[in-house]
Amino acid sequence: MEWICRPGTEDAGVVREVYTQNFYHLLLENIAGYVVCDVGAHIGTFTRLCLDNGAAFVSSYEAASDTFCLLAQHCSEYVGQDRVHVNNLAVWRNDMPPMELTIFQHPQGNLCGSRTCAAPTGATLERCATWPLDWALRDLIGRFGRCDLLKIDAECAEYPAFYTSELLAQVPNIVGEFHYCTKIVEEAYVEGTPGYNLAGFKGFLEGLGYQFVNNLVPWGGNFWASRDNWSAFSIPGINA
Repeated sequence: MEWICRPGTEDAGVVREVYTQNFYHLLLENIAGYVVCDVGAHIGTFTRLCLDNGAAFVSSYEAASDTFCLLAQHCSEYVGQDRVHVNNLAVWRNDMPPMELTIFQHPQGNLCGSRTCAAPTGATLERCATWPLDWALRDLIGRFGRCDLLKIDAECAEYPAFYTSELLAQVPNIVGEFHYCTKIVEEAYVEGTPGYNLAGFKGFLEGLGYQFVNNLVPWGGNFWASRDNWSAFSIPGINA
């Protein structure tokens, strides 16, 4: 398959890192048969990586409409096989019904995508419907009896989505990004939570019984969390 990458964006770099170099350290030989939820699927690199390595089904969510169109194109061959469902929705908190959020341009322009949760730092791009994380997980658990792997790259929405979830602990393996969120939109604030930062995020997941590791970059970092001894991952210094 030939990837379609937009000029002036980081699409090509994301393809290289996530799909070609397996940036998220998936243990690819164990992915066969997995049921996966991909939140912030971008143009489909993680979704395709899972499907091309034998995942049974992937449910993918992408908020930005232009990016979603590329996600749908890149996954089209698997749609016909009923192995993927692509959704133009922003995965969101679970303690309120679906709503609409404004998508703002990322502060680095269109290089890295768009934001729904962090406080506005760029031009308004569009409005997008939300979908509670637990509804996404319930769809998979209801159909397959499980969700084996959750990946999330949601530009600060990981906090309200996780902190209000009642089903998260049913997912044995989680990977994604966390962000430093000094300012967030009002709709994203969840009262009484452990904090929109690494310490709060890590403590929350460890409290649910996950082992947790992360790296650090200026905007936040990547994290891996597992409740079944890292069966989905091959992480240097942990199990590789």
